[in-house]
Amino acid sequence: SDSDPDRCLQRLSSELDRLRASSKPAAAIVIEAIQGVSGVAIPATGFLRGVRDLATSHGACLICDEVWCGFGRAGRWFAFEREDVIPDMVVTGKGLTGGLPMSAVAGPASVLKEWPAGVHTSTFQGNPVACGMASATVRTIREQGLLGHVANTVEPGLKGLQDALAEVPRVGKTRIAGAQAAIDILNSAGAPDAAAAARIQAAALSDRLLVYLGGRHGNSIMAVPPINIAFDDLEKGIDLLAVLIERELRSN
Repeated sequence: SDSDPDRCLQRLSSELDRLRASSKPAAAIVIEAIQGVSGVAIPATGFLRGVRDLATSHGACLICDEVWCGFGRAGRWFAFEREDVIPDMVVTGKGLTGGLPMSAVAGPASVLKEWPAGVHTSTFQGNPVACGMASATVRTIREQGLLGHVANTVEPGLKGLQDALAEVPRVGKTRIAGAQAAIDILNSAGAPDAAAAARIQAAALSDRLLVYLGGRHGNSIMAVPPINIAFDDLEKGIDLLAVLIERELRSN
């Protein structure tokens, strides 16, 4: 809940010091460079770099969870690239195959070969079909220039949603990072309103528009379009969502 990056880093540093002093030093720090389901929570500039430095100084692996943001969602291959941070290991999933069940852990041999072959298991083994899908996904992102499409078309398009809602009462913060946006829905007292967010999601579904609910309090309406969405389709979805949000918040 503490949003001050320096204070957060100091608290993390103190905890790492405490663990080391108790002869139980941290083996790893696991972090999302952008917290997707939590409502596109974007850390302040320098925070991820600070975590990287603390992990290094304490001899801990920095593990980045890129299951949600990896493979283009954040406008880069991985969200941690926005801070030019290099983790020790990367966990990937959803975007790797566009939904076909497969996950992967990437890292240097010096880390991954610490476990001898056969001592670990996997929920989603890399079967040939899933591996072929992952290969096709990476190839498509490269050949169709989808990272640039997200950065130059999708993200600016989502910022149009932010502009459209600027004067709508009970709309809190809007956070956008690549092909994802989260709009906080509040009640008349300025507190999170998960019920209103759920009504907006239901209204969108009835109009054949899929939006996601997220945020720490479940009150964030999240627009998470495909990274290859055409601008015309994106614009139609944004216009409809803005109308639905305004209608709900002005009428209730």
